[in-house]
Amino acid sequence: MKKIYYGFCLVFLALAFQVLNVNAQVRYVDVDPGIGTLNTAISGDTAATGERNDPENTVYRLQRGNTAYYGLVGSIENSGFPLTIVAADGDGARPFLQPRDEGSGSSRAFRPRADITLIGLHVTNLDQLGGRNDRMLRCSADGLKVTADNCWFDNSSQSFIRTDNPGQSYFLTNCVISNIGEPGDPNNGRGIDDRGNDIDTIMMENCTWYNVTSRIIRDDGGVIKYASLINCTLNNIGQHGITFGPTEMLVLKNNMSVNSAFVPKDNDSEWYFISVDSVGAVAPVVEMMGNTAYLDTAKLLPYLNDTTTITPFMNATLMAALMRPGAYGPNFNFEINFTDGAPFNDSMLVYLLNPDYDLANAPFWEIPTIPADPDDLYHRDVPYDFGYVHSKAFVAALDGKQQGDRNWTADRDDMVPVDFEGQNEAYFWHQFGNAGDAPENVAVIPNPDKSGINTSDNVFMFTVLDAAETWAGAWSDGNGKMTFTQEKHHMEMMVWKSVISNCGLKVEQGGTVTEVKVPNTVTDQWEVITFDFSANIGETLTRLVFFPDFPEARSAGTVAYVDNIQLITSPVGVKPNQELGLKVYPNPATDQLSVQYKGMTRIVVRDVLGKSVRSMELQQVDHATLSVDDLAEGLYFITVGNEGGNVTTKFLKR
Repeated sequence: MKKIYYGFCLVFLALAFQVLNVNAQVRYVDVDPGIGTLNTAISGDTAATGERNDPENTVYRLQRGNTAYYGLVGSIENSGFPLTIVAADGDGARPFLQPRDEGSGSSRAFRPRADITLIGLHVTNLDQLGGRNDRMLRCSADGLKVTADNCWFDNSSQSFIRTDNPGQSYFLTNCVISNIGEPGDPNNGRGIDDRGNDIDTIMMENCTWYNVTSRIIRDDGGVIKYASLINCTLNNIGQHGITFGPTEMLVLKNNMSVNSAFVPKDNDSEWYFISVDSVGAVAPVVEMMGNTAYLDTAKLLPYLNDTTTITPFMNATLMAALMRPGAYGPNFNFEINFTDGAPFNDSMLVYLLNPDYDLANAPFWEIPTIPADPDDLYHRDVPYDFGYVHSKAFVAALDGKQQGDRNWTADRDDMVPVDFEGQNEAYFWHQFGNAGDAPENVAVIPNPDKSGINTSDNVFMFTVLDAAETWAGAWSDGNGKMTFTQEKHHMEMMVWKSVISNCGLKVEQGGTVTEVKVPNTVTDQWEVITFDFSANIGETLTRLVFFPDFPEARSAGTVAYVDNIQLITSPVGVKPNQELGLKVYPNPATDQLSVQYKGMTRIVVRDVLGKSVRSMELQQVDHATLSVDDLAEGLYFITVGNEGGNVTTKFLKR
């Protein structure tokens, strides 16, 4: 990321990773991907007498690549012996570690009870059924050390590290830690939670933290002997930045914060972006220079009201420490040397508050829609390019953005086409109704038939069992927002089936729950099926469900292949209105609009932005008249529905 202060990092790495020196003492245990393979390899690595096999020199090595999936059946634990888990050498995707729920719930990824070293891993605390475990590493032994390098830790509902015992140390280098906490309960989003225990050392260098609902370090009274953050980036931290608590020595150099502490504090709360306290009567030794912070009030203002205040930058103890001779260096407007250039020119801004913004009840993490206000109130656009080129690892890279530009899964931008090219994508689709939903019934596999219209390398295979429900299918919340407009309210799905039956798509969460069924017309070849979601025009939904084989009654199972699910530009006007039997007149209209269509049950008029401006519920009539005299001049779309479906056309209001 940044070009300076790497010597400090290398010293710690040399000490922490000496077990990995290539010499005769290192014992590698290669672990194949699979569900439970890592648990078994670690727990079963004992001699006949029950003693560990050379624990001081053993390294568990995991494969890289799109198929390097390691399902965890229970937490990875080590009691009485050090544990080292690394990715194999190479440039492939990191090994992907995920807790599994096999019917009785899932567990956090790690429960170390002795030193643990993790290198080159991608770890989530989100199980395959969508459940989020609370702590990713719950550290439960006096004095243990956590060492992590070049890892990505994502999605934990309470904290990344929980400290259960005193004297522990944490060495984090070149890591990304993201999506910690629940937006609806921001107090629990903590990076390192000391739970009142003393900590020996916290060292973070060249790490990125983004989307943490409360703070990076949460102090509950424990003393930190030494803490340092060097070349780190904090993005989208809700309540605070970092609350170190009682600390003997603190080093903060060349860190950048974007939109930290954007949730204002209650007037009677002691909140700070950065705070440090004395140990007894002894003030902390502080070295602080080259740090820069940015807060966009477009994110802050919706939460301000007459009982809240902007969170101050630092507490009195930290300010006093910086005033001592030799302690203070340039901060806040210091120009940092980024490899890709600074993402913005102004480092720290002071904003004037607009008293008209009094949105006391705005939900946490809502991205507000800001109306036109004075341009000098805030900066509307702040690019989040932190210069990271982190190895792409599955979900976070689907939209092609860099690691520094991530959002909560539920807040991702427009829908990402579902092409199943990443092997791990199968683990974020949750099957249902399939006679027990055994995991082996769904998989991402090589395309079995590239002879037709689908030349993709990989596709999704769904084995529908004989005893499956008619509505057996799979759902996912990980594909982004599906925003349906007049121009784009159709979806496509490619299918390959050996039987003729309905295929189905369904959208949920955020708008009208709509299920559309369309049969395939050919067998044993790829076919594109199109689904009409005009009932959702003007809505944004986040859950996608597909049904590969949806007969009226189940008589047998089948194997179906699905691929390339996407939102497309709607084929409006492909058929003439006369052929569809729809008549709308006069066109242009001034005062009234007549609509003629057999068996109408509903009429909806929308403007060019998809907003409904007129609607009527009907009782299977063939003719209706709408008043349009109050509509502004311009183009409108009218959707007419009956029991057979919906038809859309347009008219001009003058």
